[in-house]
Amino acid sequence: MSDVNTVQPPRKLPLGEMISLSYSWFFRKFPDVLRICWLWLLICAALIGWANWVQWSWIAPLMAGVKGGLPAQALVLQASPIWRLLPVNLAGLVVMFAAVSIAVAWHRRIILREPPGLSGSNIVTQDLWRYIGIGILIWLIVIVPVAAILVSTGRLLLPAVLIGSSDAPARIGLFLLLLVSLYVASIAVLLRLCMLLPARASGDIGLTFRGAWKRTRGNTWRLFWGLLACTLAPMIMIEIVLVIALPPTGMLPFKPSPAAALDGPVALTMTVMSTVLSVIYLLILPIGIGFLSHAYRHFFPDGLKAAD
Repeated sequence: MSDVNTVQPPRKLPLGEMISLSYSWFFRKFPDVLRICWLWLLICAALIGWANWVQWSWIAPLMAGVKGGLPAQALVLQASPIWRLLPVNLAGLVVMFAAVSIAVAWHRRIILREPPGLSGSNIVTQDLWRYIGIGILIWLIVIVPVAAILVSTGRLLLPAVLIGSSDAPARIGLFLLLLVSLYVASIAVLLRLCMLLPARASGDIGLTFRGAWKRTRGNTWRLFWGLLACTLAPMIMIEIVLVIALPPTGMLPFKPSPAAALDGPVALTMTVMSTVLSVIYLLILPIGIGFLSHAYRHFFPDGLKAAD
């Protein structure tokens, strides 16, 4: 367990090494990734496919109506009924549990060298629920002060804007500047505290918020660029590959072609594409989780339960 009473100087994170380890572990241990993910991938594919089909089977006629010059009033009357939200909410909830389950299993695979068990079997373990609990607590620590500051500041600045005060542009600019500053500060706090996630996943309940904050001092940008390289970068690469591989369809969710969409089975095509992308994103989640795991091993070698 982490000795939070021991004061140690922060260690600079070797960014290139951590990113390399994250990717190499993912590809070299890909059979373990599949053991962790396969059941969640099947369940999420079914639920996400259902949710996407419900949504796109409603959106497609609206798109056709727009193309056909249907009056705006008629489009409003075709608003989605409340029952269409059920599959979306259910799929979102299951995907969140799937992501947490995969994350905890991969953290333990890297940090403790623990062979993965049956996919999804860790949802009844204390480590997973501690992981959820610490994640919620970190989020509240970040979001509550930000919300309080924005609400109180907005009540002071925005009323004058609504009545057309002469200094309204300055007030809006000040509010936007505050918003950006709080956004950047929130990301920094999240990055400094994110080491608590792999700690709880690996059973290290001795690491405190103060310990995580102190040990990661001076490494905010390294954590930021590392997570960006291990999360956003592979997602962008996948989308680029799909754009290159499927240029004639015009059906990718991020680059729709109205003409192609309305002339073909839009609901089915968009459902398949959205579902495939969602499942792939879930499958590559261990790359980013791996970066957090290796960073934790770097910052807190005293918190490890197993040797390399």
